[in-house]
Amino acid sequence: MFSIIINYLFIGVFWVFLLDVIGYLLKSNNNLTPLEKVVTSLFWPITFIIFTYYFIKTFIDGSN
Repeated sequence: MFSIIINYLFIGVFWVFLLDVIGYLLKSNNNLTPLEKVVTSLFWPITFIIFTYYFIKTFIDGSN
């Protein structure tokens, strides 16, 4: 049980790190605050689904 919780949190931290790297590479001014990083780390499946949806939508429709 403990290993499942640790894995879940590790994936969340990795997801936030990945979002930070993507934001840095795109030179985005929209950085996450520390509170937003904590919330994103805890609820990473929801943010992953939202990110994937809009990524695919933008990729198919083009940048508007």
